[in-house]
Amino acid sequence: MEWLPGAAQWAFKDFSTPLRPENPVPRMNQKGLLERDHTPKEGYYVFQSYWAEKPMAHIYGHTWPIRWGDAGESKMVKVYSNCASAELWVNGKSCGVKQRNSQDFPVAGLRWMARFEAGENHVRVVAKKGGVEVTDEIRFRYQTEKWGKPEKFVLEEMGRAGDALYSV
Repeated sequence: MEWLPGAAQWAFKDFSTPLRPENPVPRMNQKGLLERDHTPKEGYYVFQSYWAEKPMAHIYGHTWPIRWGDAGESKMVKVYSNCASAELWVNGKSCGVKQRNSQDFPVAGLRWMARFEAGENHVRVVAKKGGVEVTDEIRFRYQTEKWGKPEKFVLEEMGRAGDALYSV
């Protein structure tokens, strides 16, 4: 991007702070591109797909081992990639090739509607850039079972820490 002289991502990784006691992880700013242990978050791959020169492809949602929906329902699958095109495969069947459009943020047009099978699923993307092929894949369980109405909810005090009340 010759026209762009520079940019900055303020919080590269999550960090501790005394100013956020209300966060899900108290006193932790979780807006970084990496977890505290340097595990990349999804935002990391957005930046990589727009800035990296080395070919890359990443299927959104590696951290979701279980997904829910109705049998036969179409679900969106998103891929971050800096390659000109990518082909998505679900359980060995091609969902087609999409062309990258950098103006279609954040996944540059690399979205497919796919139907998953109840139980285990295998999603794979194959992308090419400059004669180099890159792939990414995920496996997850697609759950179609329905839940009934809960009989009752019970909240019990588990403990107190200052102004915070912890309950289950």
